[in-house]
Order: sequence, then C-alpha cells, then structure tokens
Amino acid sequence: MAPSTSDVNGGRRLEQESTVFFNLARLEYLVRRGQWDKVTRYVMWFMPPSLEHESPEATAFNNCIDLYRILGRVACGGQEADDVWQSAAKKLKEMALRCPELKRKLHRPPDYAPKSWHINLSGVRPVPRPYKKKRLTKSQLNGIVTFFAQKRHEIGINLARQEKEEKNTSFPDAHPRPATLFVPVLSIRPADSATNAHVSSEAINQVGEILREVDKLTSVAAIKMEVSEAQDVKIGQLADAIIADASGTDAGASYEWTSA
Repeated sequence: MAPSTSDVNGGRRLEQESTVFFNLARLEYLVRRGQWDKVTRYVMWFMPPSLEHESPEATAFNNCIDLYRILGRVACGGQEADDVWQSAAKKLKEMALRCPELKRKLHRPPDYAPKSWHINLSGVRPVPRPYKKKRLTKSQLNGIVTFFAQKRHEIGINLARQEKEEKNTSFPDAHPRPATLFVPVLSIRPADSATNAHVSSEAINQVGEILREVDKLTSVAAIKMEVSEAQDVKIGQLADAIIADASGTDAGASYEWTSA
C-alpha cells in the first residue's frame, strides 16, 4: 500500500526541519557550495559526543571534512574551486555510506514516509506541560457535603442504637423485682410444756433467718435499681449528644462512655 500524500509531505517536512535522518542530498548541496562551517555543524548532529565511541570510518570522515574546510579558507573561488568541491561531494558521500553511525539515519527515497520506529529522538528534549488541577463546581461540592452530612447523621443514629442495645443486653431487666419469698406460717402455741417451748424457740429462729434474708434481697434489689436508673440517664445523655452532633448543632462534641 502506497503512502498517502499527507504522510509523504509530513515525512519530508520532518526531515527538513529536524535532524531525524541524515540527508545525503543536503550534504552534497552544502559541499558543492563550499559552505564547510554548515557541513561541520550538520554532520556533528549525528556523531557520538565523545571521540572514544567514534568508529574509524567516522573519524576518517570527520578528518576529511576538516581538511576541506581548511582548504576552503585559503583557496580562491572560481571554476577551479567548483571542480574541487564537486569531487569532494562525491568522496564525502562514499565515506558517509561507510560510517556505521550514519547507516541507520540515512535519508530515505522521496516517496517513502518514515515510520515511528525509524525516528531517532535522541536529540529531542520533551517540553513539560504545567499540570492543571480540575476544580470542582459549586453544585458538585454541595452534593459531596450533603452526602457526608447524611452519612454522618446515619452513623450517629446507628451508634446510639448500638449503645442502647448493649445496655439492654447487660441489664435485661431495667427494674428488677425482689424475689418472692414464701414464708411458712408457723403456729406458735403457748409454752406450757417442754415440747411447746422447744418448738417455739425453733420457729422464732427460722422467722429471724427469713427476715434477714428478706432484708438482704431487698437491699440488693434497691442497689440494682439505682444502677439501672443511672445507666438510663447516661445513655440518654449520650444519645442526645450524638444526635445533636449529627444534625450539626455542636460540631466539637466528644463522646465518652463511663460506667456508673
């Protein structure tokens, strides 16, 4: 498939405006006109920066250009100089074809469009572009704020519900009732005999023990009732603070759970 006209023109423009390919036609053009300073600058674009990495063919090629440049400074113009430059163009063309540094950078045929893998970007420096951070619009910011406010309110309600469930699990009966005691009714007869006296003293002792147990259970139930009421008050205060913070009335509220 033949390359399109736009591709060919783009490739030629790329070769003319940059040093992507080594153009032998341009080298011959500059040599025939004796423009040796331009020849030197053009060739140096494609040579290694250090002489240690230069091939022998490239060294001979550069030395020949230097000799012709010196000759161009001292030689007179005219037809004789033109003949010398014509022969120099042919000789330098042959030497350039033998340089390994220029073999992969030689100018392609006129109808050949260069591909991306043929382009040498060793001398091209990328230009950094300033990074522009995309700013959010006012509607987007309002949507984000509303979303987080709703989530914050839901978290506050869930936290209050969880705390209340934990309290109910720890104290399933908020107002415990005292245990029902079945006190046996003892009939105490007058101590008119030794048996009756013995029964009367035993019954009195049993009644005393039962009364002491009743007092103990009653005091324990009262203590539990006080603890339960204190826990209810603290849970109510904590839930009110969480709901107030979720609604935005007190943004700096802090929650701390302490057992009574």
